[in-house]
Amino acid sequence: MLRVGLIAIATLIAVAVLGSSAAFADSGKVLVFTGTAGSPNAADSAAVSAINAVAAANGLTADATSDATSINTAKLAGYRAVVFVNSSGDVLNAAQEADLQSYVQGGGGFVGIGETALLEQGNTFFDTLLGLTGASRTSGSTSSATDLEFLDRVHPASKGLPILLKAHSDDYYTWTNNPTGTVHTVARARLSNIPLPDGSSVTNDAVSRFTGVTAQNEPQGEVPVSWCRDIQQGRSFYTDLGRTADAYADGNLQKQLSGAISWAAGLVRGNCKATINSNYSITRLSPPNPTTTDAPYAGELTNGAIAADGRVFYTGRAVCYSGYAQQSNWTLPNVGLGCGTIYVWDRSKGTQGNDDQDPMKVQKVASLTVFGAKTGNETGVSAKDEQGLLAFSLDPKFSEGRPYFYIQYFPYYGGEEGVQGGRQLGGGFDRNSYTAERRISRFTYDSATHSIVPGSEKVIMSWRTQVYSCCHVGASMAWDSAGNLYVTNGDNTGNNPNSTDGGYTNSDEQYTIPCPGAAPLTSCGTTDHPGTSFADARQTSGNTNVYEGKIIRIHPLDDPGDTPGVGTTYTIPGANAPNGGNLFAPDSDAVLSGKAKPEVFAMGVRNDYTIHIDPKTDAITTAWVGPDQGTDSSIWGPAKTENAVMFNKAGNFGWPFCQAGRWDYRAKLPGTAPGIAAPVGAVPGTVGGGVDGQTGAYWDCSQDLENDSPYNTGLKMIPKPQPTNVYYGPQGGCYGYKVNANGVPISPDTNTAPSPQITRACPWANGGSQAPIDGGIYRKPAGDHPTAWPSYWDGRWFLVDFAGANNMRHALLMDPATEYKGGQPVSADSLYGIMPASLWGGNRIIHMDWGPDGDLYVLTYSGSNFTISNANDALWRVSYTGGADTPGADPKATPAANSAVVTFGVGASGGVSYAWKFDDGGTATGADATHAFLTGGPHTATLTVTYADGATDSKDVSFAVAPSASTTVGGNVPATLALSLGSPAAFGAFTPGATKTYAANLTANVVSTAGDATLSVVDPATLAPGHLLNGTFSLPSALQAKATDAAHTNTAFAALSGTPLNLLTYSAPASNDAVSVQFQQAIDASDALRTGAYAKTLTFTLSTTTP
Repeated sequence: MLRVGLIAIATLIAVAVLGSSAAFADSGKVLVFTGTAGSPNAADSAAVSAINAVAAANGLTADATSDATSINTAKLAGYRAVVFVNSSGDVLNAAQEADLQSYVQGGGGFVGIGETALLEQGNTFFDTLLGLTGASRTSGSTSSATDLEFLDRVHPASKGLPILLKAHSDDYYTWTNNPTGTVHTVARARLSNIPLPDGSSVTNDAVSRFTGVTAQNEPQGEVPVSWCRDIQQGRSFYTDLGRTADAYADGNLQKQLSGAISWAAGLVRGNCKATINSNYSITRLSPPNPTTTDAPYAGELTNGAIAADGRVFYTGRAVCYSGYAQQSNWTLPNVGLGCGTIYVWDRSKGTQGNDDQDPMKVQKVASLTVFGAKTGNETGVSAKDEQGLLAFSLDPKFSEGRPYFYIQYFPYYGGEEGVQGGRQLGGGFDRNSYTAERRISRFTYDSATHSIVPGSEKVIMSWRTQVYSCCHVGASMAWDSAGNLYVTNGDNTGNNPNSTDGGYTNSDEQYTIPCPGAAPLTSCGTTDHPGTSFADARQTSGNTNVYEGKIIRIHPLDDPGDTPGVGTTYTIPGANAPNGGNLFAPDSDAVLSGKAKPEVFAMGVRNDYTIHIDPKTDAITTAWVGPDQGTDSSIWGPAKTENAVMFNKAGNFGWPFCQAGRWDYRAKLPGTAPGIAAPVGAVPGTVGGGVDGQTGAYWDCSQDLENDSPYNTGLKMIPKPQPTNVYYGPQGGCYGYKVNANGVPISPDTNTAPSPQITRACPWANGGSQAPIDGGIYRKPAGDHPTAWPSYWDGRWFLVDFAGANNMRHALLMDPATEYKGGQPVSADSLYGIMPASLWGGNRIIHMDWGPDGDLYVLTYSGSNFTISNANDALWRVSYTGGADTPGADPKATPAANSAVVTFGVGASGGVSYAWKFDDGGTATGADATHAFLTGGPHTATLTVTYADGATDSKDVSFAVAPSASTTVGGNVPATLALSLGSPAAFGAFTPGATKTYAANLTANVVSTAGDATLSVVDPATLAPGHLLNGTFSLPSALQAKATDAAHTNTAFAALSGTPLNLLTYSAPASNDAVSVQFQQAIDASDALRTGAYAKTLTFTLSTTTP
């Protein structure tokens, strides 16, 4: 039996890969240069020793020299970075300058230390390299023990260092031209800022904005001392630290050098672009409205929210369009009638790639009928109004099947969306009682029609409030991670009833709204119409039983009922909620007795206009507008003060009893504006003021406060105030005073008193007319977002001021140990270079939010006060354009001219190891590689660089391989299995009665083209298989066989049977293989033998299972 299979022919593909390393790419050396044209610095030896140590710790070798001839192209090619130590003056010749320039621009690293700031002054490239300009780059030097701020919490040169390093002794330069904004500042020194009375230093923003007495009281003594920047493909780091030998004893300096050298050498990546102003662009997204009688693109902008898919919703308060006639006459039925508008900007619409004022990207979603379009004065019957559509927020799962948004607004009528008629949801505006409904509702958004789904409004919460007199109603919304909704509400009290003196606590009855049905110029008093003062903020912010002057927190139900209230449309978050329980638990005596609202989370705020929740920690940030007293007063207390706070628990912030939760106001007795200054003992819960502690009655915010307002409907004793973080006014930023024995501040009668009469812990914050806007805490989104603000800003708190071109516009780095305890920022970065006042003016920024793309979205307002709508109303985007961290993967491909072989290199990638992946499935490792492609035309390779800290970066490189053609030369081998046998085997004569084993053999020839084949033998007989036969007689012992060839010489005998016996196995083709087949037959002396021939016919088979 012979079975024959098929034969497969394979073609071999060969790829050559070379893994050798280029000298520059893989060299582990840095060159330390100490040459100088001036006098050698005594610190050089300590510097070189420190550099040797940090280099060795990073797997680098440091070679030190003072010989300028070492600065040449050939030698520099062997180093990852050069470190210039105190190298000042004209130390390099023109050729050496050019070689160093080429080295850095081509991907090398540079670190300059100390006096290197004075290297090659007047040379444009060295100005760029060092980040300093001026015929003389420095304007002075001082030796001191100075507090240092390590601003960048992610760069290798400062990551892990203390946020504030106290009393670092060193020499410090002052710069002729401030490098802030043109370099990326890593560290700053607090050189000549005025310290606090306890000797503590204060931070500043290193940007000079003030003049005159303000600059004198809040001097700009903050000096950058360490910074970095990219120089084309290379990197430069400069530090002023390390000009004295003793400075190197500070391990923090060594850590900074370690990170700086590692980054410059390309061992690790870092971003040195985050604080360079030119690395940001600003785009106006919404176009101006085309006419004065319509507002298709923007209303009187005040609020907004951004969906997870990038759609930006923004809202207008009340003025319908710029030419809208606002009605202020209380005797007319349409007084205050306005439009609360909602818009959506969608990047996916319109022209792709151009977001600049594309009208196709903006849709007007809705126009609610609201009360609030009423211009006029500050207070009383002729007052303007700040009501309308106020707070706005999207459901936390808006893009995940819950297309709801939440609005706080003042519906003009009681119907849905504030319209007249139809389904009545509340009381709306009541001209007869001079009150209006303040409503929080949920709406369903139809993304197909860009509109509110008709009939979808669900009122979550509502209450009534006076709208007779302006101002300060807020408001804003934010969500925590557990789906709890925070809503801010202003105190709804005006300025003028208190004149410009002190806090808003004037309880005179003339500052109450008219009784229901009474004439507009009348007042009602406390008996007939209680709770309607528009002057006494103790009735609102200080009252535990109303929602004004509060931050409320509720948990909206997924399926709210038709009647708003606890249990039907929302619940009260409990003690286990993020940020703990509300201020008054639902089962507390205060709530059960009807003296407190369970929805209140925080109280004692004034015009709380913006709020954000940190998506990482659930921390709350918010800011509110303060009163209008223009000057510090020894009678009344602090001048106008704005507040911003970061907090994580319920509390009272003290308004109107004190500012910033710490600086007490004088109590007032009822009287015409500004009221009567209360004498000592006239008001319960007050203490004596003045230097002697006996001059006037002041609220005592160091303990629980007594609210004795005749309009107070809540608890008489309210919680002790807690401090805010940032507070400022015309008297300075985070001001402080001396206090008397009762803890009452001793305020001077001027805003410009020097320290220690007035101390200023936040000299970067100042202003005469202020309105802070909270921008929240930035968190860089995960994933690839090239325009996202860099990680430098991650965790920083953004605050701006609406009301002044020179006021606060900053990103704040807080101290984790004090950020929730009223502590001031450790550092403040000015944003004026990124978001200049020249673009938006002083009265513009009204709202800020971070998008899922990591861009900052800004709403700008029409002007300095409400009730204005014009072309300044706009949605803007501030995008980062500086590029990725450096170094980064920089693959290079060089195709051969005459073959399919391509040579690859890592360029200026930096890193410590390299992996290549080719689009034909091939791979390689190493800084250099070659790869042969089978086909010509376009191809792609991916380089993945691994850095010393384990980080990786990948980038593709595209190239074309020379066209090629191929042909096949060959022949065909038919499937062949051939077996031939020689002469039959014969044992000869068997001898009866004798024990003996007989042998016989035959030869065979094997030919096989198969990959595997087997030679076997079988006895096919049905009678006594495996045994020799003589007729019907068989031998008792079975016949045994084996086979041998050149490759199989030690085979063993085995008994034959009716089952094939495998003799030889072939694992490869065989040609004319000579095989010897051997047989054995055992005869025992007792075996009975019959005369005749014993024989068997055996079948040999050469078979294969391979086709």
